[in-house]
Amino acid sequence: MRYLRSRAFVLFAILLVYSYVIYKMMHSISKFKDYSCIILRCMSVPAFYYFAIFLLATFYLTASFKLFNCHELCFDVYGSRNCGYLGWLVLVDVVLSSLLGGIVMVSFSNKFGYDPLFMRFVIERILLNYMLPAVLAILIGFFMAYSFKMRTGVIFTVIVMYLTSPSFVREAVTKSDLYKIMAFVQNFEFIQGWDNIYLPVAVDNVRLYKWLKILGFIAIASIPVVRIVVKKSKVVICALLVFFIGCEVFYYMPQNRAMEEYGVLASEAYYFKNGAPSKTACDSKSPFVIESYDLDMKFDHMQHVKCDMKLAKEDTDRGEYTFTLYHTYKISKITYEGKSVSYNRDGDYVTVKGLGEGVIHMEYYGVPESYVADSKAITLPEYFPYYPVAGKKQVYGSKGVMNDYASAYKVRTCVEGLYTNLDKTGDGVYEAVCHGPYLLKGMIKEVEVAGYKVLMPRYNVGNRVIPEELIEESVKTLVAHTDTKPKFICLGMNMTMAYSLGSYIGDGYIDSPYRAVFEEEK
Repeated sequence: MRYLRSRAFVLFAILLVYSYVIYKMMHSISKFKDYSCIILRCMSVPAFYYFAIFLLATFYLTASFKLFNCHELCFDVYGSRNCGYLGWLVLVDVVLSSLLGGIVMVSFSNKFGYDPLFMRFVIERILLNYMLPAVLAILIGFFMAYSFKMRTGVIFTVIVMYLTSPSFVREAVTKSDLYKIMAFVQNFEFIQGWDNIYLPVAVDNVRLYKWLKILGFIAIASIPVVRIVVKKSKVVICALLVFFIGCEVFYYMPQNRAMEEYGVLASEAYYFKNGAPSKTACDSKSPFVIESYDLDMKFDHMQHVKCDMKLAKEDTDRGEYTFTLYHTYKISKITYEGKSVSYNRDGDYVTVKGLGEGVIHMEYYGVPESYVADSKAITLPEYFPYYPVAGKKQVYGSKGVMNDYASAYKVRTCVEGLYTNLDKTGDGVYEAVCHGPYLLKGMIKEVEVAGYKVLMPRYNVGNRVIPEELIEESVKTLVAHTDTKPKFICLGMNMTMAYSLGSYIGDGYIDSPYRAVFEEEK
């Protein structure tokens, strides 16, 4: 009877927190004018309380056995029978989180119509922010109560809750010492809810490393339960350990973390720690000319580039050449005419000696910090040195980095749905003579306005809409500042240069956040 009362009390507490979660979801949805990616962020705010209640509920039920002097009999002798409450808690989690997803999807569909793509985003969020973290919370709660004395278990449980709480994440991003190990700190934020919503092209921001991270922790946290319920558990435990290690290795590999709340601040933290050369110490003009670029790019969870460059004939007698390449890109090798050459890497700068009229080949990989470059979304403007730029250019504190002359660019990539200022000349081949290549892919809707191709976010960043009657007027105002017809006009993409300066007239395109035409719901 006492166990039934304990379960009834636990169920009441879970339903109480669940009611709060439902209230927050419905309250947020009621304010929206259209589908908005802000709901994906709002869904993460109450997720911590959902995680915490399952952690505390499991700790309470497990500790009850120990308090009733039933540790050895209940777990060591009749373990598989008496661990049934863990399965009951998992079932409660599955039912409640599934119901939450259904409520959110039905509410959006009734208000704005059915959008299968956005529904998929909601399902992913429910799994990643609610269902799977709650399963992990159940396993952690059991481990804490089963493995430690009451006081020690309580202390460790409180520590786990704090590490995954919004308070800890907010505190961590303001501490420069913690910023150095931010990926490690973020590894213990199990609800994985702190996503940057200011890159609308990257709304689909549930990356593979997030799935593997939570599944890996579930695997290792299930070991105490496996030891109790499985008779020959060594093989299973070894498999779980190997799976966990594999997931963690992948998590710490270079990943596009610009979607994380702290990702957009990583560049600031890097230059704060390492310093940046002053404007006078950098080249105000390009010291040499790169006649042509041939860029072979592949995108998975990061960016892989093979770059061939040919120098202008009049610049082939220099003793050394310094290129600007963003510091997060790791160089695999540099060759000249097929032979390896030595180079020096210092932050954003790569110095190579002994070049001539041949082809310089550079291979590198990695991820940008304030931009996105993976298989799902790409935001790479020409003024960001994701390709080698001639000279030692100022990166931090500048208004963009690119060559001050036009070169012949060829980009090869198998990316579908790519927008670029280059001309498509073949299957996955784009070419043009310009100051740099602009690459864009993601959650974009394309419309034609006054004879121009206009690219806009498929989903609004916040509770904002661009009034249709002002879009045509906005386009006409933007094109009045350029003599040539742009290939496309970006509105509301929130690319860094356009977002900070108001609008940017690029080489063959126009990028503008056009905040003046946004209507904020008060």
